[in-house]
Amino acid sequence: MEYHKLIEIEEKLLDDVYVYGAMAAKEEMADFQRLYARNIGSLSGFDKWSIFNVRLGKHSLLELYVDVNKDVTEDEKDVLEGWLHSEIKVCEAIDVPLEKPAVCNDIISGQKIELFCGNIFKKSDIFIGRVFSIDGVFYASGILSAVVDRKIAETVKGKLREAYESYCNIKGYVSFKNYAEKNHWIFYKMIEIVENMDPKQDERTIEVHSAVYLIADRKAFEEKMINSDSFILDDRDKGVEYHLLLEGSELLCEMEVHKDRIVLNCNSKDELDKSRGKIESFFEEDVVFSKTYVKDVEKLLKQED
Repeated sequence: MEYHKLIEIEEKLLDDVYVYGAMAAKEEMADFQRLYARNIGSLSGFDKWSIFNVRLGKHSLLELYVDVNKDVTEDEKDVLEGWLHSEIKVCEAIDVPLEKPAVCNDIISGQKIELFCGNIFKKSDIFIGRVFSIDGVFYASGILSAVVDRKIAETVKGKLREAYESYCNIKGYVSFKNYAEKNHWIFYKMIEIVENMDPKQDERTIEVHSAVYLIADRKAFEEKMINSDSFILDDRDKGVEYHLLLEGSELLCEMEVHKDRIVLNCNSKDELDKSRGKIESFFEEDVVFSKTYVKDVEKLLKQED
C-alpha cells in the first residue's frame, strides 16, 4: 500500500472509531477522560490512546468497532486488522533508503526491524508509536505515532529510562518489554513531552529551566497540596515526590518536592515564569524563592551514561 494512502485511511479510521466510541459509550468515555486528565495531566493524544485502552467488558473500542462495522472498504479492513494486532514500538532509525523499508533498532526488544515509513523520519530519528503489518509488510503508523529528531532523541531515551527505573524501584524489577506492554500511557506522555520541548535557536541543545523554593512551613505547604487539584502525584523515588503542576488540563511543569525545598522543571523560560507565578500566589509565605538555573539536558544524560 502506498504510504500517503495509508495515512489518509488512518486519519479517517481514527476519527470514525473515536466518534463511534464517544457515541456508543458516553459514560465510559467520560470516566476515562477524567482518569486520563488527573493521572497524566493532559488530554493530548487521548483519542489515539483510548481506542486501544478503553475497554467495554472484555473488548476495546477498536474491537467493538470492527465487530459492528463490516461495511468498510478492503483497504480500510486491512488497516483495521493491522491495528488490532499492532504493537507499541520505540525505534531508532539506522538506515532510511529511498522507496525501501527503513532499518530500525527496536529499543524495547533490541532487535532490528524493517518498516515502511514514507518520509516521516530520517536516519537517527526516534519513532514512538504503533507498528503493524499488512500482507506481511510492516508499516510505521503515520497517525498513531510521533517522530523525534535526533537532536532531542537522547533526551527522550533518557526520560524513558528514568520512568522505567523509577517503576522498578517501586514495583520491583521487570523487563523493559514487560513494563512497556503494561504502561502504554507512558509513550503518549513522551510524545507530549516531545511536542512541548523548546529547542534553543542554534538547535544544538535542549534546556530545562528550573527554579528552587525553600519550604518555610511544611505543614501548611502539604495541606494546600492535598486540597488542590492542580498538583498530580506522578512518582516517588528515594524520598522525593514528583508532581505535575496543572492549569486546568494544561501541563505547566514537573515539580520535585524534597524535605526542605521544591524544584520546578520547565521546558522554557516562559513556562517557568508562568509556573513561578502560580506557585508564589498559591503557597504565598509557605515557600521562599531561592534561585533559578538552566540545565543542558543532553550534557546531563551523557554524564549519566
